[in-house]
Amino acid sequence: MVTTVTGATGLIGSELVRLLSESGVATRAVTRSVARAASRPGVAWTQADLGDRRLLEPTLAGTSRLFLLSDNQPGFGELQVAVLRAARELGVQHIVKVSALGATDHSRSWIGLEHWHVEQALKESPTAPLTWTILRPHAFMQNWLGDLADGVRADGRIYSPIGDGKVPYIDARDIAEVAAVVLQRPEDHVNATYVLTSGEAIGFAEVAEALSEATGEPVSYQPISMEEAAQRLRAQGIGEESIDATLALAAYQRAGGPTAKVSEHVQEADAAVSGRVVGPASVAAGRRGRRADRITGHEHHPPRNLRGRPQARLVLPWRGGPVLLGDGWEVAEVLCRDAAVHWCA
Repeated sequence: MVTTVTGATGLIGSELVRLLSESGVATRAVTRSVARAASRPGVAWTQADLGDRRLLEPTLAGTSRLFLLSDNQPGFGELQVAVLRAARELGVQHIVKVSALGATDHSRSWIGLEHWHVEQALKESPTAPLTWTILRPHAFMQNWLGDLADGVRADGRIYSPIGDGKVPYIDARDIAEVAAVVLQRPEDHVNATYVLTSGEAIGFAEVAEALSEATGEPVSYQPISMEEAAQRLRAQGIGEESIDATLALAAYQRAGGPTAKVSEHVQEADAAVSGRVVGPASVAAGRRGRRADRITGHEHHPPRNLRGRPQARLVLPWRGGPVLLGDGWEVAEVLCRDAAVHWCA
């Protein structure tokens, strides 16, 4: 039985491949660049661009369970629909799709609209037996390593157009943990949709305060307008479609409401009776000390938050070197691979 992981060298995919390898799962890891592949027991790496439909059959052949994730470039929805249709034809039994919190047919973000389109295609009556699980994570903590880190490094300020909005940012590794559990026990999560967040909503003023404490230097939060944010993104060479999607999400976050809410799946899991697995989120969001080793062989933890225990082990590039927010260096390589390689030892 083979589990195929697409997006296998990304923030979520690389952690998922590690977890599956440690659990003894036969894994086919798909990437466009094998130069970034990490050798692991039980993992066979496959180089393929899923946008090339000629490669879908050889890439997916023999797969029982599929983790579906690609980058959020315009047109990713069409690419993912082609992958899942090929998966049906090839007899894949279960698909875990990473979607987004705002995946609806009325989203003001084209990213949300494309995710919704893929979700609908996944829910169509299959021509072959196939079940699915949809994961809808909120914004990633690791995304702070972009424009936010640039502002902090340049002049000690965080710039954002979300005003006083608060968001339950999630650590990408927690998403990977949930996916690992579902892929190993798909029968417990048939045709289910899970919203994934951390256990608390925070604003950028709180992030600035945490950075000040970690660095010993003052860091402040400077709210900016949507147009100022667009100008900053253009200066980084970001395309207009991606800018539109980013600002649409920022507008939702600024307004609050659903984007400020901690997932009911996380709340439910946190309140669950010790030892009882409520859903996949209970593995990534259970009380400290709860054992989930009957599922994956590992002891799991509550969701990683900015501060407190367990913390988000997040490395931010600082003027004098890397600054660690959290409790360990073990994820520095994963985070820095894409975002700040020049700061990594």
